[in-house]
Amino acid sequence: MGAPCDLCFKTYGTDFGGNHPPNIPRAPSGPSIGIIGTPYSYSTSTTDPDGDDVYYLFDWGDESTSFIHGPYVSGAACNVSNIWYDAGSYEIKVKSIDEHGRESGWSDPLSVTMPKAKVINPLFIRIFERFPLLARLLLQ
Repeated sequence: MGAPCDLCFKTYGTDFGGNHPPNIPRAPSGPSIGIIGTPYSYSTSTTDPDGDDVYYLFDWGDESTSFIHGPYVSGAACNVSNIWYDAGSYEIKVKSIDEHGRESGWSDPLSVTMPKAKVINPLFIRIFERFPLLARLLLQ
């Protein structure tokens, strides 16, 4: 008889060969109040523990998401624009995906309000951006 043979089946899990998912991105930053039909730019960034390039997916809070943006070097900022066409309050969040397909969790949200009135004095928008709690009180 020959040497004993190990017939065990070995599994390696789903660690993607030791690749780790990117870190959860920073909450999106950008205007928290705006005018319907106007484009607004939002940015975020994250790092990947393995130094992989990352892609970003934004959830605009209106049942739509952005295209996947990237690749970006780990730690580089991603800037993306969106337009809302309906009045309301929206929670923007973002997740990152590394070049191997590993996904982070969703970021903390940024609350954005598009008031019912389509015409707002730009001075008020600057004041509301600087004092978002005042904007929420006045728009309710």
